[in-house]
Amino acid sequence: MSEPPVLLLLTGLLSDEVVWEAQARVLDDLAVIRIMHFRGFGDIPRMAEAVLEVAPERFSLAGHSMGGRVALEVFRHAADRIVRLGLFNTGIYPAHEKEASERNKLVRIAREEGMAALAEAWVPTVIHPDRLNDAQLVSALAAMAERNTPEQFENQIGALVNRPDMRDLLPKIACPTMVLAGRDDAWASVNQHIEMSGIISSASLSIIEHCGHMTTMERPDEVSGLMREWMMR
Repeated sequence: MSEPPVLLLLTGLLSDEVVWEAQARVLDDLAVIRIMHFRGFGDIPRMAEAVLEVAPERFSLAGHSMGGRVALEVFRHAADRIVRLGLFNTGIYPAHEKEASERNKLVRIAREEGMAALAEAWVPTVIHPDRLNDAQLVSALAAMAERNTPEQFENQIGALVNRPDMRDLLPKIACPTMVLAGRDDAWASVNQHIEMSGIISSASLSIIEHCGHMTTMERPDEVSGLMREWMMR
């Protein structure tokens, strides 16, 4: 009897299993699903190593935000093992000139005022403005951020500021690839996802309307439906 397919779901900055909770629940008839977060890591290549340490010989892989960059780094080292690839609300470019100083403002809030204050500053930047009155969503995001420590947050920021350039990988991707963006994402622009999908020969592009950075939580049903189509390609 053949082994069941495996889908690894990678989380991003400040994130844990909650980001993929809805998708894991409705897609478990298609694959064995494992969600991986990266608390305690300060280096994207090391995050990719951690994924490969637990991955089976063949697997599908999707990453949200920083997790998308980790997914690309996994592809760099194990392209022949990846059955399909999902790149959600992510990017391919190294940090821009002012990015470190901008991100370190949030690090200072975490260190000087605590993670609750950091969550209060962070949450409005990652969801569509119209969702700020969605108490359940805001509470879930804030609680997720607060499960991190200032040191863990600073480590992840360091990983992002020093992230590798991923542009050289895109022409090499041939497996079914899903590129997904929120129309109103303030952290990972739609234009960059359009660029990515145009370079990856096997890519499909999905843009979630009226949605920010946290697509899997803001529009869980829509994202899950698109993922089901991708998993069945």
